[in-house]
Amino acid sequence: DDLGRFPIIDLIRSELTKTRVNISLTRRLVSIVRHIDGDTLNEAIITLITNEELLYPIYFNVLMCAQSVWERLSEPAKGTVADYVFNLVDAESRVMQVDVNFQYAVRLLAMRPNASTRHLFNRLFKSENSELVGADIIIAFLRWRDWHWLSALKNRFRNLPANQRRAFLVASFSLGDEGEKWRGHVKKE
Repeated sequence: DDLGRFPIIDLIRSELTKTRVNISLTRRLVSIVRHIDGDTLNEAIITLITNEELLYPIYFNVLMCAQSVWERLSEPAKGTVADYVFNLVDAESRVMQVDVNFQYAVRLLAMRPNASTRHLFNRLFKSENSELVGADIIIAFLRWRDWHWLSALKNRFRNLPANQRRAFLVASFSLGDEGEKWRGHVKKE
């Protein structure tokens, strides 16, 4: 297709060599990345993800882009991206102090479940103040079919913020009979 004729990677790298990136141009380049494939896509996503300091103002766009092309990335690229974002979140990077970046990082990490991510999400859920991130973590555990974690959470339902309660109500349908009995009990209140 026509995008193959343009040196997307060269354009991205050229922009990243500047002291300050042109936000408008870089945002357009990020949106173009969604339409490329193969090794070029893998290289573009890894290049964007690993330049969080330069792309700080639009890093959530980079995370959204990575999430939208996740299924088209190679397994090694997925591993590189997930490990890098995991380390940013785990180290409480300055870039992750921005709520929207943090939320999209959690959503991206949810796409690659493993023991480390489960442990991180469990720790974040217990300590995180953001209702929306907590709701995303509940949905992640639902997608991972972690019935034990969800079942344990039902005992704290009354103490959850509104967004997390809604996410848990959705997740409770995955708990089968246990979820049905629990919903019946909660409905009475």
